[in-house]
Amino acid sequence: MQKTCYQELVERVVNEGDNLLFCTMINELFPRFAQRGHSLEEFCDWYKIVFETYKLIMENGDLSLNAVKEIARKQFDMPIPRYRLTEDEISTIYDAESFGAGESGVLYEYFDTKEVKDVRLYPAMKIPCCEDGRKDVLVVFSGHPESATVAARAFYKYVRRYRQLPYGIMFLGLEDNQNMTEFNPKFKLRKNSEYRMYMRQMLALGIPKDLCGKLLMTPNDTSTAGNIELIAETLRKYDLHDVNLICITYPLYQLRVATELPFGLRKLGVSDAWVRVAEVPIKPTKPVRKISDAAQVFAMREFSYDQAEFQLADLSLANGVAHLFREHGKTRFAVPGLIEGRYPRQFKSLAPLFLAYSYPNVMKELIGTDEMVSSVLKIIRTLMLDAHDPGVSGEAQDVQQFMNTIHTAEVMVLEGLVSEEIIRKGAMMNSGDFLQALCKFYDSIK
Repeated sequence: MQKTCYQELVERVVNEGDNLLFCTMINELFPRFAQRGHSLEEFCDWYKIVFETYKLIMENGDLSLNAVKEIARKQFDMPIPRYRLTEDEISTIYDAESFGAGESGVLYEYFDTKEVKDVRLYPAMKIPCCEDGRKDVLVVFSGHPESATVAARAFYKYVRRYRQLPYGIMFLGLEDNQNMTEFNPKFKLRKNSEYRMYMRQMLALGIPKDLCGKLLMTPNDTSTAGNIELIAETLRKYDLHDVNLICITYPLYQLRVATELPFGLRKLGVSDAWVRVAEVPIKPTKPVRKISDAAQVFAMREFSYDQAEFQLADLSLANGVAHLFREHGKTRFAVPGLIEGRYPRQFKSLAPLFLAYSYPNVMKELIGTDEMVSSVLKIIRTLMLDAHDPGVSGEAQDVQQFMNTIHTAEVMVLEGLVSEEIIRKGAMMNSGDFLQALCKFYDSIK
């Protein structure tokens, strides 16, 4: 595995410390930085931030890595460098996104107390109705700013196709566990939690309040494991049995959901729920010609979560893909053909650079990267996103989500999924009147 110049610089600082001469670094490492287009000034910035980050970790050995990271975010007053990725590296990140997404069909089968179950991925816009007579519950979560608008569009397609409502909608998520999520009462959508953020979007898109609140809970979940616990608590509180849990998230997270939710629910004693993952299409990586203005809304990679240089890299390489090769039989089922510990070679050189949503022990386990090296890289990556990612702040995401919600409403009207009047009034209608109004609208446009 050819390590990047960024990782090699960190390794030299960690291993040689005060004995490392800067002139030696210039002679031995700067040429590799220069090949990527870095100036000598930028190389100096890299050296300084690596050295200061390593020093900060060593000075605060009694604190957690995330606590040290927060100190760096508050105290560091220096130029924050950024990676200069090659076209091949950007393509590799998009490959990781595809890897984590999986493909439609039956993914695997497992035995759950009394019977053999399967886990399936199927297109989000073609959700089957009440498989084997079970209730359909949409489960909207992930942290991705677009999950709720995708879910709303899938919801209306379901209603138009079957002329009935799903049994209910579950929302999940308090916030992420890496302090990468920002909420503010002054924002339009991102006020207090991912849970409420998604609910606000669904209400804004005309879905009745009584349906959105039918399975209402108070979220405290900050991880996939926490999501699973909240699902189990919701099922128990509302005495729900024989349900299809139709999970609507985003592409690179789909296989994690498909492997962890069934395992976790079985471990928690939930035996009468079937996990179904709604497959969200992967967005094009290059501009698409011959596409309608309406479809552009769903093809654009406008969110940081979808952009290779920004959060997509962190969410895919060292998170969504990495976890598929860990803890089989402990926290997740294995995807057929994926062997524990055999992390794909093509991702190994990049993964340690993108740890905003992962941990050093994951890189140690899968790649053999020294944990101190990964710790330095993790903190620098977070600082890099703070400094250079225009879509990482809560304020920026709130504006993007608000506009995306408006555009989704416009597209759904153009598609004949819902009328403007129902979008305006639907949230305050009861579910029965809402369904009747929708069916009348569909009949009028046949």
